[in-house]
Amino acid sequence: MNEDERTRTFSWQYPLIAAEASRRMSGMDYLLSVIRGELPMPPIMATLGLDQIPAQCEPGKITFFLDAKEYHYSGIGSVHCGVISTLLDFARDARCSRCFLQGSATQRSN
Repeated sequence: MNEDERTRTFSWQYPLIAAEASRRMSGMDYLLSVIRGELPMPPIMATLGLDQIPAQCEPGKITFFLDAKEYHYSGIGSVHCGVISTLLDFARDARCSRCFLQGSATQRSN
């Protein structure tokens, strides 16, 4: 093994558990249930390491944290723009779902 080689492992739960539950609750209740660990986080959160620092959610404000690690780096040693784009996507979804009424937090397209 190369001394510079690193290994990272992570786990996640079946994501459709949360998706199904989101249809029976408001967007705010859904987000709070995920934050409290009552529903599984989306797998992308574990992939990025967003599951390491709990998010905060209150009316009108959603805050989540990313502690940038070297596995987030691009080839030039800065956080990859794909990570930043994913954070923006998550923030947009979280902000929008906070406003959804019960049963409309999840929309699915094929």
